[in-house]
Amino acid sequence: IRRVLRPGGWLGLVFNGPDPRTSWELELTSLDPDSAAHDCGGDQQLHVPGLPADQLQAATFPWTRPISASDLRASLATHSAFAMMEAVERERRLDAAAAVVAAEAERENTLAVRVGQLARCVRWQPG
Repeated sequence: IRRVLRPGGWLGLVFNGPDPRTSWELELTSLDPDSAAHDCGGDQQLHVPGLPADQLQAATFPWTRPISASDLRASLATHSAFAMMEAVERERRLDAAAAVVAAEAERENTLAVRVGQLARCVRWQPG
């Protein structure tokens, strides 16, 4: 990274993941086998392999994204953890995740629900 950065340049990384705050979001997260890998956590400390921790600046930003049951199902189907599953298990989990969102959308009387996300941003500038 040092070789390709311009003098005074910096590297920015953004990690996005679920930020479940409601019971239905927790249920949705439990259906995603990647949820632990995408855990952005809440504290400001972050280890990035190969980068000196004392030179990292980190900030987290909560945000929400609106999503329908069918869009969620289509999105999750592209995740590698789902793609690697046996077909029956993949379809079961995708259907279950879509059902969670559909039930919440029905409860809210809307087509799309807002799902909590957390963006963890890290900046490194070589010293």
